[in-house]
Amino acid sequence: HENAEAFGGSADFIVRQGSKIGIFDTKGGSIASGAKGRAEALAQYIKTYKTKELNLWGGIVVESGGIWHLNDNAKYQYNQSDLSEWKKLDLKK
Repeated sequence: HENAEAFGGSADFIVRQGSKIGIFDTKGGSIASGAKGRAEALAQYIKTYKTKELNLWGGIVVESGGIWHLNDNAKYQYNQSDLSEWKKLDLKK
């Protein structure tokens, strides 16, 4: 898919949980700061191809203080000292 090429066509890890498929790209530090294009392309890919049968979710993930945080927003912002717009990643659900 064209959108898959926009975020590099690959992810760092893919997780299947029942009918849900998570697509995650890990970032950190200055690389996380420069991931806007990749993050937004991944969010658009998930939005475009998510269906009832293909329950996609995911986004950019960063580790901070021993906790993994997920950004799945359409508009990506990264501030290392403020991850309030990010969700805590919980793969146990």
